[in-house]
Amino acid sequence: MTLNYTKITYNKIEKGIRNVINNEFRNTYISSKFKKQSGNESIRVCVKTKNVLEFTNMSETLEYEVLVRYYLHEKLTESSEKYAKTRTDRLQKLLFDNIQSDGNYYNLSVNNVEYFIEDDENAENNELQIIDLNLTTNYIYIK
Repeated sequence: MTLNYTKITYNKIEKGIRNVINNEFRNTYISSKFKKQSGNESIRVCVKTKNVLEFTNMSETLEYEVLVRYYLHEKLTESSEKYAKTRTDRLQKLLFDNIQSDGNYYNLSVNNVEYFIEDDENAENNELQIIDLNLTTNYIYIK
């Protein structure tokens, strides 16, 4: 007997969010790791966790925690800091305007923004500015 299932995490959540962002920002990609892109800025989308909020014999209500990470490949100056903050404000507004995506996700919210973080993966690159937008969103899986 073949198991039928819906590819939710990648197809509905990550691709749904990436497609919304990619309409306004170039170099948006899905990955659990940083990948150098062309140009001086890029945006990475990655699901971090999935939780079951409600389970019935007919459906599941799922909550996803998603990391949207903005990268600016410039030395940190007053001008580049202002530019990065302006771009992430624009990104946050774009996500707010798309709190649901037909057939993909709903109830998307930006819970917090962390500015100019340092991560182990890019510790040696002091010309890479990183801003994290931590999101949650939901999906109803109907059996």
